[in-house]
Amino acid sequence: GVKEINLVAQDTTAYGEDQDGKFNLASLLARLDKLEGEFWIRLFYTYPSLITEALLQTIKDSKHVCHYLDLPLQHANTEVLKRMGRRNTQAEIRELIGRVRRFLPEVAIRSTFILGYPGETEEEFKELLVFLDEMRLDWVGVFPYYREEGTAAARLPLQVHHATKKRRARMILEQQQAHSLAKNRALIGRELPVLLEEREAPGRWNGRSYREAPEIDGVVKVEMTAEKSSELKVGTFVRVKIQEAGPYELYGKIKKER
Repeated sequence: GVKEINLVAQDTTAYGEDQDGKFNLASLLARLDKLEGEFWIRLFYTYPSLITEALLQTIKDSKHVCHYLDLPLQHANTEVLKRMGRRNTQAEIRELIGRVRRFLPEVAIRSTFILGYPGETEEEFKELLVFLDEMRLDWVGVFPYYREEGTAAARLPLQVHHATKKRRARMILEQQQAHSLAKNRALIGRELPVLLEEREAPGRWNGRSYREAPEIDGVVKVEMTAEKSSELKVGTFVRVKIQEAGPYELYGKIKKER
């Protein structure tokens, strides 16, 4: 009876590395996809360096895996990434996003970024702004760097002032809001499968499409007749025609049950 399975780990794409290559994330998804029933599988925290073509092909061929990827990129400037201990360069990240979109043209990509990591200059921050402006990800979360005592990063020189970190985080979110709005407006007129989660009022439900993860992304607000609304229950999949859009919400009317 489960309607959504969210797979998350410190590094979800590393699944099976401790088993001498006997298992990997692609094989896990293939096995889960054979389960009967109507449900979604959603991937979180998939490290860029381990997203293989086999994994993308498995997602593309599956019945249940959402075309949704959460990529913990953390930054776009190669020097900042190096200081963070990340293995990817900006060029490699750009290539990956292009490859993911070629495999999964309607994929929704979420990522999170740390602002004000020790040593982050204004030029390095602006490079991140340009990167996000060009990549136009669907959903972006930001975190001002927090100096945690006892960590290697806490001992680094050139700690960034907290006001600067907050300003940079605000700038990223303001820019991203415009991109998320454009992405949502492009869906007006489309029909999407939506998982109903909460009856808001007679004839009105809140739900999510494959593009929205629970609690961290947007929502789909669904209208229908009060009679139809009373027939439905939490966990029902319906088809919704999108009629309006905001940065974090889609608005539509129910078409029919799936």
